[in-house]
Amino acid sequence: MTINKKLQNYLPLIIFLAGMFPILFNIGTMGLLEPTEAFFASVARYMIDTNNISTPIFNGIKHFEYAPGIYWITSIGIKFFGNSEFGARFFLSVAAGITALCIFFIAKLFFGIQCAVISCLLLCTSAIFQISFRIISPAAYCTAFESFLCLTFFYSLNKPSNILRVTFWIILSFSFLFCGTNVLLPLAA
Repeated sequence: MTINKKLQNYLPLIIFLAGMFPILFNIGTMGLLEPTEAFFASVARYMIDTNNISTPIFNGIKHFEYAPGIYWITSIGIKFFGNSEFGARFFLSVAAGITALCIFFIAKLFFGIQCAVISCLLLCTSAIFQISFRIISPAAYCTAFESFLCLTFFYSLNKPSNILRVTFWIILSFSFLFCGTNVLLPLAA
């Protein structure tokens, strides 16, 4: 199987959209599925209503057990797309596209373009991928950030450069906003 050179130029965009669109399809038609998802959406909506993005409040109680990034990204979605399930979940589809794209580049780096395409097809069609990126939780965003961290790490090992090192540390710092200290677990291995 060979891939046309012209198609290879558009392949990253196709992979991103292949990860994003299945998650985006019917994302706003079902209600919030579990108490945790309703909790994140409610806190994000309250942040918008009170213009207070620094303190996550649910039922009048301050909640600091989760990193603030998930509240912020959910509130941005609600602000842009309205107070709906679609608005609360929109950026999950972007995270799914970023994850698929990172897996594509990691597989391409180690195994070539054919294996990269097959890897992304398997990833984007797996049930666990489809389910986990449809529910508002820190795990979906942590997966995207961890994939991006692995991508920059492996590229910096392959072709060392200061830009890749700085990118790695910037992504790591943003990962703390979404995942907390859990983002450091893969670095320990």
